Amino acid sequence: MWDINSGKELAILESHSAPILSIAISAHGKTIASPGSDKTIKLWDVESRQLLRTLSGNDGWVWSVAISPDGNTLVSGGEDGTIRIWSLVLNPISLQSNRPSA
Repeated sequence: MWDINSGKELAILESHSAPILSIAISAHGKTIASPGSDKTIKLWDVESRQLLRTLSGNDGWVWSVAISPDGNTLVSGGEDGTIRIWSLVLNPISLQSNRPSA
């Protein structure tokens, strides 16, 4: 994390066991989501700089994520050809959508 005004490094967030492929930040600026080639999505608290949760369930690398404007939903897409929809308001966080049943 960097301070955009000073250019000073504020924190290094580490938890993935393989490269991070992208990041997304919530509209309210409180949560960061980082998908990785370790098949997980990490959710981080911006203020405390702590790992909140690790989401797993993908069968391959998670290429990208987006957080809804209200911060309640996360969508991920990955190497396994799926788009997954996660509810961030349920505790525990739950996968709301998976591969369609043919």
